Amino acid sequence: EPFFQSNDPDRMGSSGNTRFLYRVTGTGSGPLQYDYARSWETGVRPVRRSTVTVTSSEAKASSGD
Repeated sequence: EPFFQSNDPDRMGSSGNTRFLYRVTGTGSGPLQYDYARSWETGVRPVRRSTVTVTSSEAKASSGD
């Protein structure tokens, strides 16, 4: 589930950051696509689309969490 951290929690609709956590279960690479859109609007193009390519190798990495 995404986690949203508001820059000003006391103001409704304030900007902030959304954090996504993924667990890698194998090796390889592939794209993750994010659409910035209103979830309640259907049939409307997203305002912005971002794509990130994730690559996983056999080496173990730590996120620091």
